[in-house]
Amino acid sequence: KEIKSVMSNTEQRKAALKTVKAAEKRTKAQNKLTKKTSKRMGKALSDHDVALADIDALWTEYHNATSQYHRDMLDFRFELKQFIGRDDWVAIFSQ
Repeated sequence: KEIKSVMSNTEQRKAALKTVKAAEKRTKAQNKLTKKTSKRMGKALSDHDVALADIDALWTEYHNATSQYHRDMLDFRFELKQFIGRDDWVAIFSQ
């Protein structure tokens, strides 16, 4: 919303909006994974016979996915910086 109000309707604005949309989609996927992992972990922990290796595998999988998510978000940030100038950046993200 802020991008549309600050930037004029140019190719840079279109590219910035496309990047933001991709970042939002990636965040939704991460949120879905977090919920799924939480359910899987709850189910595993309710089983008193669960192996420690199974719990470790779940944590490792989640940790790796979360680390990748953070790298992706940094990539999106640097991609956005290609399309949004310094003054517009401040106007968009200062709030």
